[in-house]
Amino acid sequence: MIRPQAAFGVIAATVFAFAGHVAVGQSFTKSTLQGASSQNPTSLQFGPDGRLYVAQQNGLIKVYTVVRNGQDDYTVTATETITRIQSIPNHDDDGTLNTSETDRQVTGLLVVGTGANPVLYVSSSDPRIAVGSDSGLDTNSGIITRLTWNGSSWDQLDVVRGLPRSEENHSSNGMVLDEADNILYVGQGGNTNMGAPGNNFGFLPEYALSAAILSVDLDAIGETTYDIPTLDDPSRSNVGATSVDVGDPFGGNNGANQAIIAVGGPVQVYAPGFRNPYDVVITQAGRMYAIDNGSNGGWGGPPIGEGPAGTCTNANNDSGSLTDEDNLHLITGPGYYAGHPNPTRANTANTFNGQSPVPSGNAVECDYRKPGLPLGSGGDGDLAIWDTSVNGLAEYTASNFSGAMQGDLLACGWGTSEIYRIQFNAAGDAVTSNTAIFTAV
Repeated sequence: MIRPQAAFGVIAATVFAFAGHVAVGQSFTKSTLQGASSQNPTSLQFGPDGRLYVAQQNGLIKVYTVVRNGQDDYTVTATETITRIQSIPNHDDDGTLNTSETDRQVTGLLVVGTGANPVLYVSSSDPRIAVGSDSGLDTNSGIITRLTWNGSSWDQLDVVRGLPRSEENHSSNGMVLDEADNILYVGQGGNTNMGAPGNNFGFLPEYALSAAILSVDLDAIGETTYDIPTLDDPSRSNVGATSVDVGDPFGGNNGANQAIIAVGGPVQVYAPGFRNPYDVVITQAGRMYAIDNGSNGGWGGPPIGEGPAGTCTNANNDSGSLTDEDNLHLITGPGYYAGHPNPTRANTANTFNGQSPVPSGNAVECDYRKPGLPLGSGGDGDLAIWDTSVNGLAEYTASNFSGAMQGDLLACGWGTSEIYRIQFNAAGDAVTSNTAIFTAV
């Protein structure tokens, strides 16, 4: 489901204190983190230095030193504000610089590194949000930035530039790092409600890199900035004799200048079919999970020509829209399909000025699959569903409660503001319990 803007501030100003010592049902309390000053927080994580990193929707990052005074009593004793992401320049969709937009929408934050040298990966995009119109925002504005503490300041490197950004608020979201292979996985939001361009999403089609879990090969990129190659936009002049458009990678130009899937490139589609995966985790057991936001009734329908034959189009379609549940997926490997169509990837006949941004079609991505139903029965094969927006996701790794919660997932819901505990079978491929452990956060 689409996240109302109020959903961005659900949990980051609250610290959850776990109380009780019960083998079967754990007892929980919650308390407010005194002294926290975050506005519209979107993502948060304790870093290896013991501090709490909290990203705001407008691009600021607050870093809190937190002290526990006693049960249900937590206080911020020091705050650092990182402004580096907010100062990234914005562009319009024709690629021109827009100095009037001075924020960046941040919906993903990952903290790794060491206690002495924390490393932040931050996903940001154009801050503008439009519903039912084309705002001119940069639909290539998704950037993944690395901030590294060098002992006295933060070194900044834009690792990837040119990722998709919808006319609504779907963007480059949560990330997880496979440290063994140095691969960063990114939850990349889609440009449509159910696969077809529609009014509420500004009639923008899905792009080659939208609506998927993406993989980013950090070793292949190294200590440089990777500007994703784009289609040759006929409205822009080229640099010299090359087909690189002036201003690349910025300004998606409603698809005419969208990023392409470069064969052998460091940014690839790992798992397609996600409408708006807000977060992605890899558990200690090595399993990858993501929650997808389901579609909204009245916000746009499935592609014309929907189905597994691979003949769907990017024609506008506001008919047949549904309100679908949010849904949890176990991503079993590369190519896993979660059920949200992307005609641009599915069918290379869907071109932009005669060009396809994908090297080959993936016919299954024409096929809309409904959450809550099993594979083979029109469903997307998810493990759990919710009828409200569920976004933040984390694994419980501590040994509290005699290890009874170790390996469970915790998910953050919007609506009545639940925190869900998700338990699995031994193989991790079936949910045995999905319950709200407390509400009204």
